[in-house]
Amino acid sequence: MTFGTNRRAFITSITATGTAILGGNRVFANQATPESHDHDHGHDHDDHGEEQSYVLVGDSDAKTLSIYSAIDNEVIEVIDGVAANSHAGTISLADGSVLLVDDEGQRLLHIEVHGDHLHVHEAATPGHVAHISVESDHAHYCAVGTSGEDEHQLHLVNLESWDVTSLQLPDAAEVGLMMTHDHLFHRNSELNQLEAYSLSELAAGNVEMLSYVDIGTFGHGEAVNEETGELFALTEDGVDIAYWDDEQLEFAKTLAWPESNPASRGYFCRLINNGSHLLTYTSDRSAPETEWNTWKNQVLIYNIATGEQTTAELPDGYTFRYSMTSEIAIFTVIGGEGDQLVTVNIDPTGDHFGEVLRTTSLTAMSGGAGVGEAFYEVGAYRSHALLPNASAAFVTRAGDGIIEIVDPIQGAIISSFQHASPLAGGGTLAVFGPAVPFTDTIGR
Repeated sequence: MTFGTNRRAFITSITATGTAILGGNRVFANQATPESHDHDHGHDHDDHGEEQSYVLVGDSDAKTLSIYSAIDNEVIEVIDGVAANSHAGTISLADGSVLLVDDEGQRLLHIEVHGDHLHVHEAATPGHVAHISVESDHAHYCAVGTSGEDEHQLHLVNLESWDVTSLQLPDAAEVGLMMTHDHLFHRNSELNQLEAYSLSELAAGNVEMLSYVDIGTFGHGEAVNEETGELFALTEDGVDIAYWDDEQLEFAKTLAWPESNPASRGYFCRLINNGSHLLTYTSDRSAPETEWNTWKNQVLIYNIATGEQTTAELPDGYTFRYSMTSEIAIFTVIGGEGDQLVTVNIDPTGDHFGEVLRTTSLTAMSGGAGVGEAFYEVGAYRSHALLPNASAAFVTRAGDGIIEIVDPIQGAIISSFQHASPLAGGGTLAVFGPAVPFTDTIGR
């Protein structure tokens, strides 16, 4: 593992402004006061750590991982030989650290920033990793799921000792993971079922399924409510909901996809508003790959108790994951007539809920797919990340090595900076640090 000292100006100017849309003044990340936590994997934070937030920039093609400071506008450190796994995503932990998977070294990485240097832990997790999950905000364990063709489909990493327990799951295919303090739940897309396992038994090397329920086909995307025991899986039918009760999995209901888009499919979901609603989106990619500019996209927000749908239309083209705060979500859409960052209000308690608030035009990627070209063969995507107060979004420009900084509320590009590598595939972006609240146990 090689560390560099490359320092580069990061954010040239971001001006804090008030906004009526979000109902109050926006506070910058370095002004936030996060809750204290007593679990920090045995490390002491530096005196200024509680005020910091950072932007992780991974380039899997160039095999580099860079950590930027969002306060002093400099690169803190560059790690060479790392190919960040964009599918598994990252988990920003409550102690200000971040977890991600390195495909090059086939390992789970844990990164903390201490002043002007990084503390890095690693654990071997061989295989083609699909998903990662932790069991709680204090993150004593991280589960790393690989594809069903690997020797082991599950690596359970103890984040205190860095011991790894590697396990064979039966008929696993792509392993989807959800965890609570005591249990691991596996979305089995081969057998079309949700499965429950004891976390302590898995840590001891014992694979014995406690319970399972059938779900729909083509599972992709999951979420878990640790407080209620509700489990969510996106399938061909819609959002399948099960719950863990009295040591048994029970099927609850399915929130169906809108009838207006029968060919659409859901990809990712997250709970919002303390678990009262679920945010997802659907994409209809039934048109040929060369007609990617015609693919339809729709944001969906479900009231979990009532099943009521709130929808917002996104531009045609290709969209992948979204980033979110408690009030907004952002989507990047690669479109035939230009790429856009779309800001959607996801606060059920306020005005404009479920509406598109702003659409920001992004500078074209020089190597992006043209209309009529096979989209996945070209392989030019965008990644993005959002500061937790919604003051700035960071969006990559694949192939050009440029990251644009967007005000998602005002709908304007603030500035941009040149990254040290071209970010040919779009790269991986994440925001983490003590100023970033813990929001999800699943890698996004």
